[in-house]
Amino acid sequence: MKETNKKIKVLHIVADPMSGALLVAPIARRQAECGYSVEFACSLGEYVDKLKALGFPVTIIPLARQLIALSHLSGIYQLWQLIRRNHYDVVHTHNAVSSFLGRIAAALAGTPIIIYHLRGSRWDSPSWITREISILADRIAGYLTTHTFTINSSDAKEIVRLGIAKESQVTCLHCGSGGVDTQRFDRQKINSTTQELLRKEFSIQKSDFVAGFIGRIVREKGVFELIEAFGEVINQINDAKLLIIGGVLASDRDSNTFEQIKEMISMNEKLKEKVIFTGFRSEIPELIYLMDVVILPSYYQEGFGMVLAEAASMAKPAIATNSKGGREAIISGKTGLLVSIGDAKALKDAILQLALNPELRNKMGKAARQRAVECFDETIVFEKIKKEYDYLLEEKGLQ
Repeated sequence: MKETNKKIKVLHIVADPMSGALLVAPIARRQAECGYSVEFACSLGEYVDKLKALGFPVTIIPLARQLIALSHLSGIYQLWQLIRRNHYDVVHTHNAVSSFLGRIAAALAGTPIIIYHLRGSRWDSPSWITREISILADRIAGYLTTHTFTINSSDAKEIVRLGIAKESQVTCLHCGSGGVDTQRFDRQKINSTTQELLRKEFSIQKSDFVAGFIGRIVREKGVFELIEAFGEVINQINDAKLLIIGGVLASDRDSNTFEQIKEMISMNEKLKEKVIFTGFRSEIPELIYLMDVVILPSYYQEGFGMVLAEAASMAKPAIATNSKGGREAIISGKTGLLVSIGDAKALKDAILQLALNPELRNKMGKAARQRAVECFDETIVFEKIKKEYDYLLEEKGLQ
């Protein structure tokens, strides 16, 4: 992005502050380094203070995550007031529903550049009602959108096929978030003392085979299949452990899965000893280092799954479902393994394949690290965003 006398004003709209703090902040930080004035609009949530602590002004606007809700009208109105008052040059929207509301509000306010950052579509939802409403909403908002970024190539192709955007208006980033900090996520830089403390905290021995899950503990992340599969794995590998990092956000619509998972585990004496819940943690590189394989068995909604890219950067093989995000993050057989969505048996077989073959894990891990540096590094991802911003700002006469 070019230096300009006039500060370009950018508003990022996210459904939840967690998305802002974890997924969008790397982009916002680099934009600020380019001299841009960057702000956020989001709903209340546990990560509001963390987002504010990054130094970005945050406006709280209730944005419902349901496809249909009367409160959407209020959301559009409040966003319109904010955008009209502050005269942003760019409104950059994230997440499905908040992107629709944000683009409507930005268009009504006359914003010159309106960006849709497509992080996960519902166009292939098993529910035909969800599919049709999502496609219709994206088509309507598509007329108002200046440019679209996708995080996987499947969505990049589908958005054109469905007539939501022209091919020239779509850029695939091939990675979620703003990319991975491959300097931070580097196994060569992990402190051995920290590792010993973590092993002690979670009662993990160096001889244990450790599978890991990082994310929200909700049904759509495939956690039921993960527990079912791991229950079979421990019948064959006695020293296997499952490290589950994450929890449930107040904004999550699925508030029952976590309790059901814990109940499921409590009924199996062996699982009780083998599954370790850590809650949400910040030292993710250090925790990934503990793992032999990272697992993300999400359903169709997963647009990418940043933990897969982070695992790759840490030279760890990963197992994911054959979803759009899984296919984008993993080269099956080279950097990890892909299994069918909702298939606990296939997941079990994949875990056992890597658990019983350390040489294969090591080979995949090396290939994954190389791919992370070449494809997922945050500098590479941001350069793609920067290129489109420069072009659009120039086209609109804003720089």
